[in-house]
Amino acid sequence: MISQLLNILPLLIWFLVWAIGGWLIVVGFNIPRREQMITGISLGMVLQLWLSNGFAHFAPILSAFWLGAFATLALGFIFAWPRLKMGGKGIFLISWGQLASLALIVYLLPSLASASIFSMIVKIYRQPP
Repeated sequence: MISQLLNILPLLIWFLVWAIGGWLIVVGFNIPRREQMITGISLGMVLQLWLSNGFAHFAPILSAFWLGAFATLALGFIFAWPRLKMGGKGIFLISWGQLASLALIVYLLPSLASASIFSMIVKIYRQPP
């Protein structure tokens, strides 16, 4: 049980680094507070993947992904610096409904995709010759 948790821990840390970085970038702009969380997570993911793609030309792939995540976090601190200087209170407003919807989508879409691919393969092989 503990070893399984230790195996997934780097993935969770990596996710938090680029998600917080994207969220901080969005905080620097004039986006309504109710939209900041989901927009920040989305922007963080896209920016991290884009930067990782660039870093992968010069570094091993695992290092490139970590560099992309930390570069996203650094950009987040740069964009959010004016708000952080003013005290930074209320920067992170968590929308639990949006977070639950995101978790449900992340869980359901891969399982739906694998089910549909599996059913197509079964139909192809069950056809008579």
